[in-house]
Order: sequence, then C-alpha cells, then structure tokens
Amino acid sequence: MKHLFLIGCLVLAFSLPAFADFKIALIDTGKVFDTYYKTKTSATQIATMVATYKKEVEKLQYEYDQASQEAQNLAEQVKNPGLPTAARKDKDAALAQKVQDLKLMERELNESQHEHTQEVQDELTRVHQQIADEITKVITDYVKPEGYDLIIDTSAVTQNRGSLITYRAGTTIDLTEQIIEKLNASAPSK
Repeated sequence: MKHLFLIGCLVLAFSLPAFADFKIALIDTGKVFDTYYKTKTSATQIATMVATYKKEVEKLQYEYDQASQEAQNLAEQVKNPGLPTAARKDKDAALAQKVQDLKLMERELNESQHEHTQEVQDELTRVHQQIADEITKVITDYVKPEGYDLIIDTSAVTQNRGSLITYRAGTTIDLTEQIIEKLNASAPSK
C-alpha cells in the first residue's frame, strides 16, 4: 500500500509541470442557455402551442359537458311517471345513444389531452437539444482557436445537488459573457 502511494505521488510530481500550460476556462451554460435569444423565442412559440391546445381541449370539454347535461335531462324525462309509454321508449333509446356518445367523447377528450401533452413534451425536447447543440458549437468554435484545454461548466451540479466547483485558486477565465455575446449577435433587431 505504501508503494502505491509513493508511486502515485511520484507520477503526480512529474506530471505537474505539464499542467503549467494547461488553459482552463469556466462557462455557466445555464446562464448562456437562459439568455440566448432563441431560448426566449422558442419559449414563446411553445407557449402559443400550449394555448392553442388548451383551447381545443376546452372546446371538447364544453361539448362533453353539454352532452352530459342533455343526458341528465333525458334521464329525468324517462323517470317522469306521466310520460306515455311510446314517448318513454323513444327517450330511453335517445338516452342510451347519448350515453354511448358521451363515452366516445370522453375517450376523444382523454386522447386529445394525452396527444397534446406528448406533442408539447416532444417539441420541448427537440428545441432544447437544438439550442444545446448550437451553444456547444459556439463554445467549441470559440475555445479551440484560443487554445483552451478544459472548459468547466459552472452550472453543473453533483449528485447531491451541490456545486461541481467548490474552490477556485488563482485566476480563472469565465467565458460566459463572450459566449452569450456571440450567440446573440445574430438575434433579430427589435
């Protein structure tokens, strides 16, 4: 065990000079993502999509509620003791059909809600990945010519939800603002 420790110390001692020219920079990709104009544009588009789907579901729910009220009215009419037998038979048949229609409407409403939820989730995932890919490309294109060896994401967290970086010694270069500036350079003017 002592030999392993000694060997580890020797390896570390001989490799430290190699790290003297090691260029490290920090980037808060969470901040970059949040301040990228395409993130805000996409959020607006997704909010519009959600609002449209919400209106569609509300319309289906309204139609379902109306049909449910009609079924309740028919059920009350069928219970009326003064209703002639032929009329009761017609109302009973209409009620049975209305109940079938309600089951179908309920299934359509549930399917619509599920489908819309899945579409929004898929769009969120697609847009998030697209933006993350664009950010990664801009970071890579920026740091390669500058000769950085390691980029640390300061927004990363550990498994226990603590910060990945707990201590910084010496000067570190934070490239967050430069990356945000490059990404937003192509933003449409308002």
